[in-house]
Amino acid sequence: MDRRDSAVSRCVCGDGDPGSVFGEGSDRAKNWLLLLYPAGWHYRGKVRLNWYDDEMLARLDPGKRRWFGDRAMPSSPENVKTMREKIRLMIFMLVAPVLEHVEKKYLLTATTTDEARLACALERFRLARGSFPSTLAELTPDFLRAVPMEIVNGEPYHYRRESDGSFVLYSVGTDLRDDGGVIDPKLSAGKQSDWVWRYPRK
Repeated sequence: MDRRDSAVSRCVCGDGDPGSVFGEGSDRAKNWLLLLYPAGWHYRGKVRLNWYDDEMLARLDPGKRRWFGDRAMPSSPENVKTMREKIRLMIFMLVAPVLEHVEKKYLLTATTTDEARLACALERFRLARGSFPSTLAELTPDFLRAVPMEIVNGEPYHYRRESDGSFVLYSVGTDLRDDGGVIDPKLSAGKQSDWVWRYPRK
């Protein structure tokens, strides 16, 4: 592709906010800035990006269906300390947040899939026995072959019955902190501290 990888794929496919990196101005000016960026710095940023991508993939274990967020990430943007290095690695600093978003989206999707399976099993249990179970373990073996574990820490999903007959089911999310399954109405699903599935009884 080149031409500085087509001006870094038009500033990361237009999904980021290049204005926050380059300041306000025309797209043409931003593209010229990328084209004038030293080739050595550009390729150094691409190498750093590849290292970072490999480190992110190493945090996932498909066999165990686990994400290990505590594994070292020496190429992380957090380890780029000086402004001089940030300028030299500008391409990396621009694209790295996109990879981080993809990783979190994957974990959230995997969690939502688990919670949907659990919610279906919980509803089947309620229809068969008149109320939701006290614990998720009661779903096996009649309604689930095995209860899935959280992908973020390998521990059971948090579950409780509410006084109104509904239930709360949630994951602690990537911060690995249990915030009680409380939903902040001002935040989107992906930005919640806990990843919550609420299923009120009809």
